[in-house]
Amino acid sequence: MPDFLGDDMRKTKNEEKKEEKDIKALDEGDIALLKTYGAGQYSKAIKQVEEDITSITKRVNELTGIKESDTGLAPPALWDLAADKQTLQNEQPLQVARCTKIINAGSDDPKYIINVKQFAKFVVDLADSVAPTDIEEGMRVGVDRNKYQIHIPLPPKIDPAVTMMQVEEKPDRKSVV
Repeated sequence: MPDFLGDDMRKTKNEEKKEEKDIKALDEGDIALLKTYGAGQYSKAIKQVEEDITSITKRVNELTGIKESDTGLAPPALWDLAADKQTLQNEQPLQVARCTKIINAGSDDPKYIINVKQFAKFVVDLADSVAPTDIEEGMRVGVDRNKYQIHIPLPPKIDPAVTMMQVEEKPDRKSVV
């Protein structure tokens, strides 16, 4: 049977082997050139300034005593008591409840059973500001006092005795001796 493929369409191995060139190792100048390739004119200066900013920020935080807080409260220097007082006057305070069960969790209109401590149990909806994925069974929630809608998910309650047992700073080994 005749073959109608041309030479350009057929995959064939070239019997001619090309001469392999010797691989030349890079010297220090070539490596330095490759390291600077793609780096901008000011990249070294920018990197140095970023390192300076992080070190100064770390030093300022150490001097002011800012550290991660388990309570979620900002340092007292950042408190705005006047704005907080104004907010409390404009809005009603929320009541703490516990979401005990979620009814129709997969549907478009889930209902939540909440237990207000030493008061009653209610079947409630979510407020517009809360997503259904934010609320889980057994978690603490903030509800309004009129409709008992869930307005905010709350963090788990930490016993004050446990908070007092946490180590705030690791003692220096020199001061122990």
